[in-house]
Amino acid sequence: MDIERILELKEKAKEEKAKELSIVDHDIRMLLIDIERVKTQIEELNNELKVKFSYEALVKQKALLSILKDNEKKLNDLQILREKKAQELKEIYTEIKALEKLKTSTEDSNRKKQTQLDQINLGFLHTIKKSAMLIGIIFPLVSFSESALSKKIKQEQRSKAESDMQIISKELELKLKRIEEEKKALEEKRRKLEELQRQKEEVQIKPEDQKEIEKWIAVINKTSPDEAGAMMNELDPNLAAQILLRLKERQAAQILEAMDPKKSAEVSKIIMSSKTSKGGKP
Repeated sequence: MDIERILELKEKAKEEKAKELSIVDHDIRMLLIDIERVKTQIEELNNELKVKFSYEALVKQKALLSILKDNEKKLNDLQILREKKAQELKEIYTEIKALEKLKTSTEDSNRKKQTQLDQINLGFLHTIKKSAMLIGIIFPLVSFSESALSKKIKQEQRSKAESDMQIISKELELKLKRIEEEKKALEEKRRKLEELQRQKEEVQIKPEDQKEIEKWIAVINKTSPDEAGAMMNELDPNLAAQILLRLKERQAAQILEAMDPKKSAEVSKIIMSSKTSKGGKP
């Protein structure tokens, strides 16, 4: 594989890496916009709760705080990924410059060697002219020497170029393979993140859980909000959400307040998702 071919492959790798970086930049921009939107909604809900308590507003606030936390984690992951992609692109640019220098150096070296060969040939011809009387004997020897020297120089040039090309070609093939593997891993990671997000937003309550929900409601109606909050902390988030959805809004809000903040935010997010899927306001 010659330098021209390797440079062509490097240019393709550069375009591919630049495209990947552009996709990550786009995802970061979109996520930043979404984070600002969620922050604005949280601020509006905070102001609303200061003026008048609302169960719906509290549920929305808890859910939005959970969404904000998830988005900030995604943003951090994307920023780390961007730094990695930018560094890889920088390395490809460096390799291209090195190859271009190698190409120029090889061409200069070939020209110098050809010039030396031409000078040697001229020297031989000059000697032949001065020794015209011995041309019948010397000329075959000169031709033989010239041919042998020319072949030796050309062979050295070919060997050096082939050695350089083999090293560069092997490195390039490894890098291209790594780029392809990373691209597949990135797509798989994105797919898993989307699937995980979708699963989190789904409410998964089995029919056989309905009786258990009714039993829990009966118990909670006989306990204080603090005790009920402690109970809810131990339950599956989906089950806890279904129980709270069946309580009076004021009672459910008091229990949410008594729960562990992290668990409360998770349950609130499920409640809001359930209301949205049933046609309620998000």
